[in-house]
Amino acid sequence: MSQHTLPQALKGLYDRHKFNQARPSLGEIRATLHSVGSLYSKIFIIIDALDECRTVGDGVDMFIREIFDFQADVNANLFATSRPIQNIESKFQKATRLEIRANAEDVKWYIEKRLQDCQFLGSQSTALREQIKLTITKAVDGMFLLARLYIDSLACKTTAKEIKRVLQELDTVSQTKNGDTRSKALDKAYEQAMERIQSQVQEHRTLAMQVLLWISCAERRLTSAELQHAIGVEQNTSELDQDNIPDIGLIVSTSAGLVIVDRQSDIIRLVHHTTQEYFQRTWERWFPNAHIEMTKVQLLDFDDTLPIRRDESIKTTGLHLAAHFGLSETASLLLSKNASIEYERLQRAPLSFLNDTGYKPKVELLLRNNVDIESVDSLERTPLALAAQNGHEAVVKLFLEKKANIECMGPFQRTPLSLATEHGHEAVVNLLLEKGAKIESRDKYGWAPLFIAAQNGHEPVVKLLLANGADFVSKKQGGDTPLFLAALNGHEAVVKLLLANDADVESANNSGNTPLSVAAWNGHIAVVKLLLKENANIESKDKYGTTPFLNAAQRGHEVVMKLLLERNANFTTTTINGETPLSAAAWQGREAVVKLLLEKHVNIESTNSNGETPLFNAAETGHALVVKLLLENGANMEAMNRDGKTPLSIAVINGHGQVAKLMLQYQSIV
Repeated sequence: MSQHTLPQALKGLYDRHKFNQARPSLGEIRATLHSVGSLYSKIFIIIDALDECRTVGDGVDMFIREIFDFQADVNANLFATSRPIQNIESKFQKATRLEIRANAEDVKWYIEKRLQDCQFLGSQSTALREQIKLTITKAVDGMFLLARLYIDSLACKTTAKEIKRVLQELDTVSQTKNGDTRSKALDKAYEQAMERIQSQVQEHRTLAMQVLLWISCAERRLTSAELQHAIGVEQNTSELDQDNIPDIGLIVSTSAGLVIVDRQSDIIRLVHHTTQEYFQRTWERWFPNAHIEMTKVQLLDFDDTLPIRRDESIKTTGLHLAAHFGLSETASLLLSKNASIEYERLQRAPLSFLNDTGYKPKVELLLRNNVDIESVDSLERTPLALAAQNGHEAVVKLFLEKKANIECMGPFQRTPLSLATEHGHEAVVNLLLEKGAKIESRDKYGWAPLFIAAQNGHEPVVKLLLANGADFVSKKQGGDTPLFLAALNGHEAVVKLLLANDADVESANNSGNTPLSVAAWNGHIAVVKLLLKENANIESKDKYGTTPFLNAAQRGHEVVMKLLLERNANFTTTTINGETPLSAAAWQGREAVVKLLLEKHVNIESTNSNGETPLFNAAETGHALVVKLLLENGANMEAMNRDGKTPLSIAVINGHGQVAKLMLQYQSIV
C-alpha cells in the first residue's frame, strides 16, 4: 500500500536537524531507514556502480554491511552493479549474476550522434558512415568506452583513406574475441588518445600531462578545485595566484576524453577504471620520475609553504599537501629531505591530515619518522581522537599499538570512545573497549558514551556498550537518562533495547519530564506504543503540571492522543496555570485536535490563570479555522479575561483582521 504522507521517522529526523543545519549521524540515518522500510510490504534497493563508492579505509565494507542488514531486516530485494573487484565480489557470492554489456543498437545510436556532431566525419559518404557504425559496433564488443575512444581517433583523421585504414585495423581486432585481445584493443585506443594529446600545442600538452599525472598519482579522489590548485602553483612563490588557476573546461578538453568531472560530487577522475590500469602498466613511459618531479617542482621549491585553500591566511607545507592528497612517494621524499612533521604555520600536523582520510600506510610512514603521536591540532584533538571520530579502525588499532593515550581528552573533555560513539563507529568502539577505554568516562556536560549513542540512535553501539556493562540508570546534567534521550529523539530500536534491559520507564529529568512525555511531545508514535506497552504512567506531570496527553495536544499529534485516550488518559487535565488540552491546542491552531476534543465534550469555556478561554487563545494567535470551529460549538464571544479584553478585542489589537471579520459576521448572525 502506498504511503500518502511523509513517514513520521523521516519527518522527525528533519525536524531535529533543520534548525542547526547539521547532518544526521550514521546511526540516525540507519534507524530512520529501517523505520521507514518497515512501512512497506516490498522494497527494491538499487545501487549502481558500487565500485565507485567514494570512501577510504573500510568504508565500502561498512556500506555493504549496512545494506545487507537493512535488506535482511525488511526483506528487501537488492540489485547492484559493479566492476569485478574481488573484495566486492566476495560479498555477493550467493547472488545471481549478469554481465552488463552495451546493446549494439545503443552503440550504433551513439556513433550516429557523434558522426552528426563531427563535421569531417559527417561529411563522408553514406557507405563510409555505415561502415564506421558497423565496424566500431563490432569492435567494441559491448564496451561503450571503446566506441568513444575510436570515434575520437577517427575525428582526428584528415582523409577517407586514413579512416578506412583505422577501420581495417579495428576489423582485424574484432575477429578474435578474448580477454587478451580486448586488453590490447584498449591499450591501442589509449595510446592513440595519448598521441592526440602529444600532438597539441605545447601549453595544452603540458596541461593535459599534468592533469593525468595528478589524477593517476593521487591515492584519493580529487575535486576539480583541488586539481586546479595543485596545477596552479608556481615555482619561487609562497602563495597561490588565482589568475594562474586553469579553467576546468580546458582541463577536460585537452585530456583527449580521458578525464571527466562528476557534476554531482565535483570529483574529477579518469574516464574508466581501465584508464587507471593502463597508466599503471605504462607509468615509466608517460610519467618517468613522476613523484620526484611533482615534489621538486610543486613542493620543495616553494618557500616551504603552499596554500591549498582559498583562504590565503591558511598555508601549509609540502608535507601537508602530500598527506592531504595521499602521495606516499612524495611524502617519503620530503621526509628524506628533513621536512618538518609537526605544526608549521598551519597549526595542524600532517598526521592529522591523514587521520581525516584513514590512509594507514601513510600514517605508518609518519610514525616511522617519529612523529609525535600525542600532538594536537588547533581544536586540541589528538591523532587517535581524529581517527576514532572518522571511524578508521585500522588506523585506531595502529595508534593503540603505538601506545597512544586512549583516554586523551579534546574539546569539551571528549575521549576517543566518546567521539567514536557519537558517529556510530561500532568497530572502533569495540576496539577501544577491548583496549580498556573507560566506558563511563564523561565529558564536560556529563555525557557518558551510552548517553551519546542513545541520543543519536546508534543501536549496534548501544547494544555493544550494554554488553560491556554500561550504566543505563545514571543521569547526565539535567537529569536525562539514556532511555529519555532515545525516546526524545524517536529512536525506536534503542528504546526497545533499553527497555529489554529493564531501564526505568518512569525516570524523570530535572523538569519532571518522563520518556513518555517527551515522546508524546515529539509525536514519536512507535516509541509511545513501546512505552505504553511497558505501562508507562500516562498521567505523569512535569513541573508545570503538563501531562503527555496535553503535550500531544499542544503539538498537534492526533495519533498519539488517540493512543493515550485508548488508555483512558485524562483529556480535561490542567496545568498549574490552568491550561487545558483544548486551550493549548487552540493557542497553537491545531484544528484537528480541537475537533477531537470537542467531540469528547470538554469544557469549551475553561479559563486559565489569566481568565482566557480557548476562543480567546485562538483569537489572540490568529487561528481563524479554530475560531470558526469554536464558535460553531457555542463558544462565548463576550467572555472577558482579567484585563477586560474579549476575543474580538484581542484579535483587533493583534491585527488579526480575518479573525475579527469572522467574529463580527458570526455576531451579526447570532
